[in-house]
Amino acid sequence: MGRTVAKQLTEMSILAAQRRARQSGNEEWLSKGDGLVARAMASGKVKFYRRYVSPTTGKRVTHYLADFDPDGLSGVSLAQASVLNADATRLLIDKIDPMERKAETKRREEAERARQEEAERRTRLEVTVGGLFEQWFENRIVPEFKKPDWVRRDVMGSVLDYAFKPDGATPTLFRDIPAKAVTRAHVVEIVEATQKRGANALANDQLRYLERMFSYAVTRDHLEISPFAKIEKRAIRKREQTRARALTREELRIVLRTLPEMRASWQVKGVIALALYSGQRTGYVCEMEWSEIVGDEWRIPAVKQKKEERRKSAPQTHVVYLPKQALELLERLRHLSGAGRFVFLSDRAEPGKKEFPISQASVEQSIGRHLRPMPGQGFRTDKREADGVKAFWDMPHFNAHDLRRSVATRMAEDVGIQPHVIERILNHAASNELAAIYNRATYEKERKAAAASWGKYLVGLVADNVLAGRFRKTAA
Repeated sequence: MGRTVAKQLTEMSILAAQRRARQSGNEEWLSKGDGLVARAMASGKVKFYRRYVSPTTGKRVTHYLADFDPDGLSGVSLAQASVLNADATRLLIDKIDPMERKAETKRREEAERARQEEAERRTRLEVTVGGLFEQWFENRIVPEFKKPDWVRRDVMGSVLDYAFKPDGATPTLFRDIPAKAVTRAHVVEIVEATQKRGANALANDQLRYLERMFSYAVTRDHLEISPFAKIEKRAIRKREQTRARALTREELRIVLRTLPEMRASWQVKGVIALALYSGQRTGYVCEMEWSEIVGDEWRIPAVKQKKEERRKSAPQTHVVYLPKQALELLERLRHLSGAGRFVFLSDRAEPGKKEFPISQASVEQSIGRHLRPMPGQGFRTDKREADGVKAFWDMPHFNAHDLRRSVATRMAEDVGIQPHVIERILNHAASNELAAIYNRATYEKERKAAAASWGKYLVGLVADNVLAGRFRKTAA
């Protein structure tokens, strides 16, 4: 396409040339004789250039300055282009090529940008394990988990606070070690220390989450290579022990008699009591909401259920039929919990504003630390140990999930409830895949009868419904 050179350069002439070029498809060049030219293109754009003879090569050069925009938003006005042209003129007077100066400035800016990026990379490489954990926790764990704090508290807490004690050196916490200085030996020592305590399941969790954290560090350029690249994880992992603890009839009687007098909050005692009445997980009981109680039913939404308990084809609400003794307990608890959303509203919550239930960890801690014997029940007295004063049972230790196993065992052995009914009460996923597909029976009548029989059984163990009648607002 041809072009026309006009010996005038004003904003009006530029706008007119812009219209003509767009309509005709031929570009136009406008100049006022001082080296500044405007190029009106067929696309509708207008660009400013400076024409000159290079003082270094002697060749004629058309040097781009800027795009034209009369408002000065996406480009420059004619007045601003004239200033750029004057700057180029001063460089030429000093025998400096404006295009070469621009290229040199660009190279310096790129070098400075590269220097800053390298400094930032070095800073990332110097991050400590504690700093790396905080980044990984916020960017990976918090978005992924419904309750992410258990990863910080139960899994990684002891890892970050593990103290390495080199010979003759000051102990160093793992969280204070630079991430790039972590080696295979650090990881193995931490995991093996946990295994020596008999906590193989926790050790395997620590190994898994440490690997995820250091993989994140590699993707974020904190590390060049993860320390797990040289670890044979199968050689470190140990088989987790399957718990088989179930309370005997006599042990269950002792727990029921002792529960109202235990030195813990009414929320903790209520969770344990309802876990025994319903056979449900203590985590579900902790999160129980008043809106989920309908008549004698406790309806647990599918979203609250564990992944393996939700039916893959059609997630369903799990209906738990409560015995009348449990309903009496709930009526008592309603006066204690107030108008909050949760049955076991945390004392730290603000009803109507910031509401959240008691945590499952509180229940576990109370079972392990705060359950105290009643006189004449055959318990030992407090015994001073190296880590403080603890009260403990004559019976073997049990945890919160053992209560659920105990309910299933006593239902089968003492009450005579059929195994398939117990499985539905506990909402266990069918172990047989074919049965899970074809057996859709809910055993509603059988579960209602089982709930009534189970409530009578528990009351019979202690002669009266002590669980419903001896709760106080403050811890005993």
